[in-house]
Amino acid sequence: MRKIIVLVLTLSFTYLNAQNKITVKITNINPISGDLYVGLYNSKATFLKEGYKSIKVTVDSNTALVVFDSIPNGIYAISTFHDANSNKKFDTYIFGIPKEGYSFSNNARGMFGPASYEDASFEIVNEDIKQVLKH
Repeated sequence: MRKIIVLVLTLSFTYLNAQNKITVKITNINPISGDLYVGLYNSKATFLKEGYKSIKVTVDSNTALVVFDSIPNGIYAISTFHDANSNKKFDTYIFGIPKEGYSFSNNARGMFGPASYEDASFEIVNEDIKQVLKH
C-alpha cells in the first residue's frame, strides 16, 4: 500500500511540475528588417497586456525561430508582431489597421481586431509543442 501511495504522489508531482518546450516558427516576415516580438500568455486576463514570457529577435531572414523552455503544463497563447522600423511599437494606419506584420498561435485571426484568447490558446500536458505562425 505504501508503494502505491508513493507512486501516486510521484506521478502527481511530475504532472503538476512538468517542464515543456514551445518552439515557435514565424514565416513570411517582410521586410527583412527591424525586430520581432514574441509573447507567451498564460491567461485570458493578461492576453496582449502582460506576457508570461517574451522574446525579441532581430529580423535577418523571412523566417524566425523562437523557443520557450521550462513551460509548466497549462493553457497558453502566443502573439507576435514585427517592428519593421525598430520604433518599439506596433504601427497602425487609421482605424487601427496594422502597418506591420503580426500573428497568433493556431494562426488565429480576429474579425475586426486581434484574435481572441480562446481562438489562439492551446494546451500543454507533458509534451513539447511546435507552432508555425504565418505573418
